[in-house]
Amino acid sequence: MGIKNTNITTDSTQTDIKCLEINLQRSRAASANLTKIVTDDEIDIIFIQEPYTIQAKVIGIPTKYTTFMAGGARPRAAVVVTNKGIDSTMIRQLSDKDAVTVEIIKGNTKIIAASMYFDRELQIEIDLEKMERVLLHAKNTGVLIASDTNARSDLWNDRVTNERGRILEEFITTKQLYYVNEESSETTFSNSIGKSNIDLTIINPQLLSSITGWEISGQESLSDHRIIKYNIKPGSSRQLAANPPLVSYRTNNESLQKFPGALLQTLKEKFNLNHKTSLELDASLSLVTEGTNVEALVDDYNDAVKRACDKTFPIQRSSRHTASHKSVPWWTTELTVLRKRTNALRRLHQRTKNDEELRTRRKKIPREQIHIRGHDQEGKM
Repeated sequence: MGIKNTNITTDSTQTDIKCLEINLQRSRAASANLTKIVTDDEIDIIFIQEPYTIQAKVIGIPTKYTTFMAGGARPRAAVVVTNKGIDSTMIRQLSDKDAVTVEIIKGNTKIIAASMYFDRELQIEIDLEKMERVLLHAKNTGVLIASDTNARSDLWNDRVTNERGRILEEFITTKQLYYVNEESSETTFSNSIGKSNIDLTIINPQLLSSITGWEISGQESLSDHRIIKYNIKPGSSRQLAANPPLVSYRTNNESLQKFPGALLQTLKEKFNLNHKTSLELDASLSLVTEGTNVEALVDDYNDAVKRACDKTFPIQRSSRHTASHKSVPWWTTELTVLRKRTNALRRLHQRTKNDEELRTRRKKIPREQIHIRGHDQEGKM
């Protein structure tokens, strides 16, 4: 079920969808400033964390815009659609006070977009489970997640990497996601204490060629967080085939020493180059990228790497005991989510020192275990 924006007018143009991302820190002044910028720059979609609210309502956003939020008192995430040519529906089951997920359709462009606030006082795994549910819902549709993660990593050009950042790095890698953040002289967050890059724009592979013009804006935000802007190209999200089965290789010191030479050879063959050293080849490959279809170039490079691996390393064969079907056929995705939530609650319980919070969290763990056991029995019947 969802909340639908029915104020739709025909939009025959195929212009980019202009997006803006900002944490307003519940500031009335920042909210008023945002409204002016959105009007001047003709922004289509705003992803807000920590909006200015009164009595569970986002204040300062014109009522002519469609504002999505969820979760009752003091919501910390919102999505605002200003363009009446965009069909937008909030996905209720994927939305709460810290995460608002919306289906966006304009012409032949369809994406699932979310604004998320990661509470630094909570375990980041709780928010990652929300992200995973968004990905499962989207299936093969493009996904964009605008988030204040409160996670630092040098991968997204921060000076340091903290534990939250390491956990988020692993999640992004294992789920085959991408952060759009580009290197900049500016940071997404700055106050008297310090600077960091904690605000991320995360996408799945389907949107790789769709996001353009990502930047940390120089415009004043009246918040400690900077304004982030980017565009979504219409009709450019691509449908991807199912991932091919993973191939594992057996390696040893001897084969690892042979691999650079094999890779050099396959790259020379793939790109019709004739160089003897890796430095010469690297210089030539940098020229190949100019004016080239990036997706095709990446596919060619991946193919060259795979050929080099096939030539150098023996393939790790599956164990003869490996079953061709799920070892637990009744296990479902929902059970996985419930199990992860139970584990997250258990970790919270173990780390809680406040007695009242400890009693509250202790009650939640059996409740989640009951849900799992209920689904377990249904699946086995």
